Amino acid sequence: HPPHVDFANAFGVASRDLTDGLFSLSGSFLFTADRPPYGSASIVAGDDVYAYGCVGARFLDADCYVARVSAASIADESQYSFYVGGGHWSPRIDDAWPVTSAGTSLDVTFIAGRYLMLYVQPLGTVIRARYGVAPEGPWSAPIDVATCDLASTDMFCAGIHAHPELTSAPGTLAVSYAIASLSTDVAARRAQHPDDWWPRLIA
Repeated sequence: HPPHVDFANAFGVASRDLTDGLFSLSGSFLFTADRPPYGSASIVAGDDVYAYGCVGARFLDADCYVARVSAASIADESQYSFYVGGGHWSPRIDDAWPVTSAGTSLDVTFIAGRYLMLYVQPLGTVIRARYGVAPEGPWSAPIDVATCDLASTDMFCAGIHAHPELTSAPGTLAVSYAIASLSTDVAARRAQHPDDWWPRLIA
């Protein structure tokens, strides 16, 4: 199962058909869209899946939450627990407590013996990282690791994703991100200079 997907008013789990590569909703929705979007990033640790969701708290920041569920029960909302701090988990989603601040565009991976959270703040242009000692943290102070390749000042990067499978060089991680803008002329600009808008892959 991949991370949860947003169907405009709720979040569920999608299963991929290996014959055609397409995803389809498996089971019922898990969380309504007014909850943190658990599944914006996810990671498997042991027999559990940890799903992360960040909600904008301020214009350039977001509070991030984490849920935990057995990989065998990922489509059953009653089996989820939510981190509430101090090493404790609660079965009540409303008890969830932010584990760190980051951005709504994020990914989490395990590299060099630590958990690594990569993110871009809302409308941001810089990829940042935090290290964690466990899937729920605690998380380090943010570190700026790369500036996004953007052709104009109205652009920002989003959709960040770590690709540890793409490189085996020690201390190196492949990361992809998308490029976006809120300007009204994006379609025309994309048609004129498509290479300015292609997703980027960096190491």
